[in-house]
Amino acid sequence: MGCLFLMVLSLTVLLLDANNFPPVNMGRLQYAVSQILNRYRPIYEVEGQRKTPMFSVVARIPFNSETNQYDINQVTDDANNVKDTIVGCEVYTGTNILAATVLRWPDVVDQCPDGRVQWPIRSQATTWADAYCQNTRSFNEGRAEHAEYRILQNLDTWLNNQNMGQDLLLFYAFGSPCTATCTNRDSPYNILSPLTGYVEFNIVFVFSKVHQPRNVIMSPDVLQDALKNLGGTIGLDRIFRCDRVNGRIKCVNCKDNENVAGWCYDDNQPPA
Repeated sequence: MGCLFLMVLSLTVLLLDANNFPPVNMGRLQYAVSQILNRYRPIYEVEGQRKTPMFSVVARIPFNSETNQYDINQVTDDANNVKDTIVGCEVYTGTNILAATVLRWPDVVDQCPDGRVQWPIRSQATTWADAYCQNTRSFNEGRAEHAEYRILQNLDTWLNNQNMGQDLLLFYAFGSPCTATCTNRDSPYNILSPLTGYVEFNIVFVFSKVHQPRNVIMSPDVLQDALKNLGGTIGLDRIFRCDRVNGRIKCVNCKDNENVAGWCYDDNQPPA
């Protein structure tokens, strides 16, 4: 009975850091992630095919002192406005939501053809469609700015207008952080350096799918190292994988004793 009690307790009280923030309940975290996916997951169509670009959301989830829980139902940003903005390749900055998709060439030509070109360019093209029609050579195939990086470029300004208090800062990424860029400190587009400034916040990092780049199969060891690098910045106990298991969202803390939980980097391992 004692072991069972400790297991239930560990699932319920996931995070209580040195600043004594209210704990995050596993059930509420699972509900919050399901709501993020239901409300804000971007979709667009190309020749009748539905496309879902990689995306990321930062949600400021208010703490409800009456229920003693973080309550995503108090997040009131209009879902259609969020999705329309990020499918249009802009970063959405709202009251409780900061969101973006990846900018990847040439995918942006289909996703947001009338969207403004946001990279330095040699031609006079102002939209992605213009850049494609002008056969712009400034962009290499597969060049990308990841959604997490784009969000972090706006996070500091956005938080300056927020009164966080005890609220939860939920950093959600559809895929786990990549190794070549996101968790590579030598890359100018890494997310580790920017995240260092937010370790004092009540922050959790959540992802759903294990990252696998196009046309490359990454070994589990490499994917595990990416999470170790992220954990070395914000704390491994603040990282969760939340994905559908048997039709329902299940969340697992990526810290397993002092190691990375297997399901967080390897789909072949069962969720703990």
